[in-house]
Amino acid sequence: MTATSMLLPLAQLPEVQRLEQLATRLETPVGDAGTMVWHRWGDGPPLVLLHGGSGSWTHWLRNIDTLARRYTVYAADLPGCGDSALPTGARDADTIHEHVGNGIAQIAKGEPVELVAFSFGTLVAGFVTATRPELVKRLHLVGCAGLGLGRPPLNLESLAGVPPEEHEAIVRANMESLMVLHPQTLDATALSLHYANLERDRLRRRRISRTAVMTELQARWQCPVHAIWGSGDILIRLASPERLRELLSGCDLRALTLVEDAGHWVQYERPREFEDVLLRGLAAG
Repeated sequence: MTATSMLLPLAQLPEVQRLEQLATRLETPVGDAGTMVWHRWGDGPPLVLLHGGSGSWTHWLRNIDTLARRYTVYAADLPGCGDSALPTGARDADTIHEHVGNGIAQIAKGEPVELVAFSFGTLVAGFVTATRPELVKRLHLVGCAGLGLGRPPLNLESLAGVPPEEHEAIVRANMESLMVLHPQTLDATALSLHYANLERDRLRRRRISRTAVMTELQARWQCPVHAIWGSGDILIRLASPERLRELLSGCDLRALTLVEDAGHWVQYERPREFEDVLLRGLAAG
């Protein structure tokens, strides 16, 4: 990093440090590889947050305060991401979901949870909800993957072999292509979170996201489902709301909402609008 780079270590991001200090850190086992790390805030019914690909609990940075006023929030670092260990043989959502389900059962002591998942995390949540239905009270899908929609060309660039002084430009360009609708969303915090999460990501394959696995798993879900996307999410560019509802017609879909003026990382780009939608879903009967 250069002296003028916006890519800062997590320890230099005040909002990350504030939430870290307020959190209780929990760990659950991932076989013989080590542990899965969770952060807990608040008091109330249990609400579990699963982040997206190459992410960590910080994908929910702008939402934790609001949610923790009403719920006990458990934000995961998925196996192989953030501070969590990579289980032996883990490659994708289908090889980590068992550890995540076991972790949810342990931290929530068997009480059914509100399960809120983003992007790649929706795949993990889909497997957990299908295989451990007793753990999930409601499933909230944010930027749902695995619906067989195909992926538009994004021209994402790798950081491998690139000099550090060029990293910021590549991270910014990749995030503008995939994560956000408005370039001005990419402040130092957003760029630094993404960069730090990329550096700690050991779960590299994630090919299931490009399949239609969620259209198959939903037949086994036994709880109500709520779906949220940013209206400008590049990954649903070719799908109308009617098409999205059709793809989720095999489950008990209670609501599908597009948050206006937001891209894929909707909960960061439009946090208040996203939270209004999510809280309505959480309060629904």
